[in-house]
Amino acid sequence: MSPETARSLVAHLSSRLNIYANQTLEHIAWDVEATPSSGWLDPWLVRIAVLVGDIDRIQYASGRIEPAPDGDSYIGDLFVFTPSSVVEAHFTASAERTLLPRGPVTAHPRAAVTSLEVGGVSKLTDTSGSDWPKHLSVKVKFESGAEVELPRAPKSASPTDQELAAFLPNLLLS
Repeated sequence: MSPETARSLVAHLSSRLNIYANQTLEHIAWDVEATPSSGWLDPWLVRIAVLVGDIDRIQYASGRIEPAPDGDSYIGDLFVFTPSSVVEAHFTASAERTLLPRGPVTAHPRAAVTSLEVGGVSKLTDTSGSDWPKHLSVKVKFESGAEVELPRAPKSASPTDQELAAFLPNLLLS
């Protein structure tokens, strides 16, 4: 992978995570310097980029950032689906961002996805726009017994709900 490819992949992942950060943290004093696009998560995102390889391989990505229960740090995750793998990444970072974000970054074969459970979807009678669904939540289950709910910040509807709806028919294909 070239450095340019890696940089563009990190920028793309950062922008995806930023969507969720803005939704999740809209009710607190969210410091502009703390947004993923400011670069403080780049050391963590680079580790994800190594496993993804190229922006064109990303079929769906969803993540979240929120204050940790201790109030002195942030926690977050990012799930990236490619044709052959699911990259699962979690992090913890100090609120001051003085330490590098820490946490595991793991790739699983896409075949490890065993089932999908649709937990909620907006009504067909929703006439607030032409894009449907306005809200969607799906639980993805893995061979290991692990589960993850998508989108990662399901508190409010977002354009990523339509992205998830478009991706679902392909999710169980490996």
